[in-house]
Amino acid sequence: MQHGRLAILHIGGEKTGSTTLQTTFAANRPSLAAQGILYSRVAGSQNHLKLALHATEGRGTEDLRAMAGLQDDAAFEAFLRDFPAELQAEAKTSEARLIFYSNEHLASRIRDAEGVRRLWSLLGPIADEIRVLFYVRPQSELVLSGWSTMLKSGAAEPFDLERLLRHGTPLDHAAVLDRWSGYFAEPYWILRAYQRQAMAKADIVTDVMACCDIPAEAVPQRIAPMNRSLDAETAEFLRLFNAVAGASSTGRGRLIQALEAISNGPPLRLPPEMAEQVDARFAEGNARLARRLLRREALFLPAPAEPGRLPTLETEGAVRIAALLWRLAQEMPGRP
Repeated sequence: MQHGRLAILHIGGEKTGSTTLQTTFAANRPSLAAQGILYSRVAGSQNHLKLALHATEGRGTEDLRAMAGLQDDAAFEAFLRDFPAELQAEAKTSEARLIFYSNEHLASRIRDAEGVRRLWSLLGPIADEIRVLFYVRPQSELVLSGWSTMLKSGAAEPFDLERLLRHGTPLDHAAVLDRWSGYFAEPYWILRAYQRQAMAKADIVTDVMACCDIPAEAVPQRIAPMNRSLDAETAEFLRLFNAVAGASSTGRGRLIQALEAISNGPPLRLPPEMAEQVDARFAEGNARLARRLLRREALFLPAPAEPGRLPTLETEGAVRIAALLWRLAQEMPGRP
């Protein structure tokens, strides 16, 4: 027995504010610990991507291996061998009543029951109870947000809905429960809709704290929302830039930060007919997930009708963005 210890396993999904949540909890580790809550450091300094690496044994997660500094095969084998004991030792030493793990790749990168079993075997010795926290976003929003992330990684292909539905951000929320429920039983899931009108104070951190009974004094330091999606004009500007400069151009991170800072125009939004097409494709799975975990028919709350906005950029908009970037560059510290 682990003295009544509870583990919250936040598995994403992707594009649901995970970076903001993880950065906030990492910044508040001492105050969380003072309340008997451990935000693991062994699993990752901010994003607990080592959970996904161990569960998948590195298959399909080469990018995560690079992020964790585990590209070397010998180092990775040592990680697979030593990680479970290190994770257990951290929990035991902390004497925490609640352990919070967070990695959005758990929902998208664990693609079979064996990976889920490995994760269960990893966490089972640590806590008496494990609850899975899963945020789901309407697929018609997720497909565009995922494309925005692809652009930030250097993609230059024009927006193509069918291609994104086939090869973009994982969109089938019900498939996650189907894959996981053999080891993480349905009564232990916390399913939340990632919609402003559905979250406490329209904020991911506040909502997580509310549904996990984390007191306000445990998180006194708040972080501004991170990894923001680009608006319609800046998205197209970045796509065209990628086509000319290439995916590995130096300084990409600073450019993206600057584009996010000035991205305050109309957001990317599928036209109604496209949104209906996406909704219809996932309607059955969404309804099944809602019935199983929420005991209702609708997974998402109704959203206000708004006009569609696909990537677009006219000459005037391109010049305006270039001028704003130039102005930001002039304000950078260290310039003569």
